[in-house]
Amino acid sequence: MRVLLINPYYPISETSSPPLGLAYGFHIVAPFPGTEVRAHADRLGTRILTDDWSRYHANQAVVETAAAGRQQLNTVVSKWEDRYNQYLGHIQKNIQAGKASADEIIPLENLERAVIVYELMMNNIIEENGAWLHQDPQINAAQNRKLLTERILSVRKVDGNILESALMQTVANENLNCYAMGGRVKWQWHDYLKLFYPEPQDARFRPTTPSAF
Repeated sequence: MRVLLINPYYPISETSSPPLGLAYGFHIVAPFPGTEVRAHADRLGTRILTDDWSRYHANQAVVETAAAGRQQLNTVVSKWEDRYNQYLGHIQKNIQAGKASADEIIPLENLERAVIVYELMMNNIIEENGAWLHQDPQINAAQNRKLLTERILSVRKVDGNILESALMQTVANENLNCYAMGGRVKWQWHDYLKLFYPEPQDARFRPTTPSAF
């Protein structure tokens, strides 16, 4: 998917139209810590509106500039999102009627998986539900993924088939790993692995290989 950044440093019209199609997504520039936007906010003429990280999902203005104010940016995003949702609704109707093409179905499935992964990450679902005791010293990757799926479904109302597909893809992409340690199974996002588990030498503490999933 191509992600289009709504750049507050250039004038943008509230009547502008997004490129429709599931190959596109759009986000507002957000000044995350460590980025040039935050480090040089004063020089760039950026007014940072909040440090509430829960609002840094790139779909709501957390900055404004002389070229684009908060309300203007949020208005553009709202209108673009409405048009995008209408487009998705059109594809869903085609799928229900058996008229959708592969070019429509495949990107939509990818989007559905991405939405679930985003929800898992933003709500700490893996951190809160991705660990349990185990008796078998040999990790059964398929069984562990099934157990993870069941535990997530017990706390979130999502489509089980899409969830399982999303987990399989995420593991295959090496963005989610499964560890066995101290009689426990623990799932963790790849970003955290090097911090807590720097290249373990003992095979008992190595992540299962993605191909096993």
